[in-house]
Amino acid sequence: MGGAISCIEKSNPVIVGCVVDSNNAASMGGGLASDNQAFVTVRDCEITGNTAASGGGIAFSATSGVIRDCSITDNVADFGAGVALLSVADVVISGTDILRGDAAYVGGGFYAADSSFLIEDSTIEGNKCGEDGGAGWLITCSGVILRSAIVENSADLGPDGIYLYNSTLVVRDGEIWGNGLAILVGDARDDVVDARYNWWGDTSGPYHALTNPDGLGDEVSNSVWFDPWNVVSGVDGEVGGLALKAPYPNPTRGMSALSFSLPAPSRARLKVYDAAGRLVSTLVDGDLGVGPHVASWDGADAGGRAVAQGNYFVRLEAGGASVRTRLVIVR
Repeated sequence: MGGAISCIEKSNPVIVGCVVDSNNAASMGGGLASDNQAFVTVRDCEITGNTAASGGGIAFSATSGVIRDCSITDNVADFGAGVALLSVADVVISGTDILRGDAAYVGGGFYAADSSFLIEDSTIEGNKCGEDGGAGWLITCSGVILRSAIVENSADLGPDGIYLYNSTLVVRDGEIWGNGLAILVGDARDDVVDARYNWWGDTSGPYHALTNPDGLGDEVSNSVWFDPWNVVSGVDGEVGGLALKAPYPNPTRGMSALSFSLPAPSRARLKVYDAAGRLVSTLVDGDLGVGPHVASWDGADAGGRAVAQGNYFVRLEAGGASVRTRLVIVR
């Protein structure tokens, strides 16, 4: 148990700034395993290329804790190639990349059983599995995923995104695209998944055969509440040479850089709006030359007051055209 780092019956261990690479565990936690803990903290770690039966990168069992600002990449397992959560309570995964995990059975990105968890401001991308849940697989869980990207995951048999059974899930204010069937509820119940206010890869929203047959975004099953959805992404926008790059960083707790480019000299306006369409701040309003430009936003309104946490939209207008992108403020 624990190919490189094993936290078994230790008092509230804190693991910071480690590189855990190319380890193997016969049971769980190829990179790191925590079992029977009051609380464990994993922060600023790189966990890559590890292998286990459950939790190729990290496995938490009968514990609680935080995984923050970590990179969990290229790990392999039977269940939960990136992360496995087994009978855990209130685990938080924040600011973490779970990338390119490869699970033989289920949960390419993460696997959760009999657990409660929060994933926030994170990326679950490019993971795959041999059966169900390329991004994630849940059974008897209560989960929340906020302001996160679930992108281009795949599974050989079931949903490429998230599969859940006898579980509830909130997944909001994020990006869900490139997963094919993005969310599948395995047991038919009403409103098991609150998946509102996400970008689904197209302005028309997610595809559902009955409730949104014209949706061109990722597909969802019954029992998924997805309306309203975001009609713009937090990725680059471009029309006829007028280009606005996604803000960086995004999500942000304050300052973000906004790079844009004009195809010809013109008057340019760069403005920030809240989710209700109200003008929050004008960043640029004047004549600019052709080519690249950079502006910044400090997360404050026109009166200098810090705005609330949530989704904001940045609109660039020049030469009779406009492009938009999305920015998420976290507090």
